[in-house]
Amino acid sequence: MHRNLIINFICVYFVFSADYKNNIVAAQSQCCTEHPELGKCQPGVDDKSPDGKCWQYCMNNCDENKGGFCKLNNKKHHCHCYC
Repeated sequence: MHRNLIINFICVYFVFSADYKNNIVAAQSQCCTEHPELGKCQPGVDDKSPDGKCWQYCMNNCDENKGGFCKLNNKKHHCHCYC
């Protein structure tokens, strides 16, 4: 009986560990990249702390907590999270 309990505990541990690591990878993938899915942004407005659209998105979705800015990319402005 103790052996089954230990095996069950180990299985639960690995399930929660994998989920935690997936969340970290997902948050890291938001950093150092453009986010055209947020639509266009306005430089000097959307990159201001704490109310700018880009700034808020990057602070809430990137583990780096460095914010973001409105970056020109392919003749369009999109939010970009700092690395």
